[in-house]
Amino acid sequence: MNEACRLYADDLSNEGDIWILRIAHNPERNQRVKNDTTASVPLHPMLVKLGFPSFAQQNGSELFPELRLDRNGYASNYFSKWFAALQKAAGVRRKGLYFHSFRHNFRDALRQARVPMDRSHALGRWSDGGSAAERYGEGFRPIDLAQDISLVEYPGLDIRHLIAEHF
Repeated sequence: MNEACRLYADDLSNEGDIWILRIAHNPERNQRVKNDTTASVPLHPMLVKLGFPSFAQQNGSELFPELRLDRNGYASNYFSKWFAALQKAAGVRRKGLYFHSFRHNFRDALRQARVPMDRSHALGRWSDGGSAAERYGEGFRPIDLAQDISLVEYPGLDIRHLIAEHF
């Protein structure tokens, strides 16, 4: 979660027709990454339609400057508390439902889309426990991961009304 909280506009780039988030360790920006890895993760096409690239470019440097850092340099702590308060205010707070539930839902959606496990791991930035096989090669090309992530769907979730052209 902290990886997303600490994104900057220049962490987002366009490669052809694919928008890519680059996640990397950068101490000057308090950007920390898990597993000490760097990754290029494609945006889901719906995030592009919703205007995330425009938001990033308009916002300038830090994408979420309102997220304060805790004493250990993490923004995710305050974000997690804010999200819990939002859930409570919306009347959807219940045991076992928290921000990291999105990661579980994402993994389930990847399974439903029949995305192979190694590619799912690349998209979710999950590790299989540090096997030697994970350390070999350059990883997947963004175009291949973009095809995989475009298969992710959430039946019953209709957010088309949020697309900018509807405003």
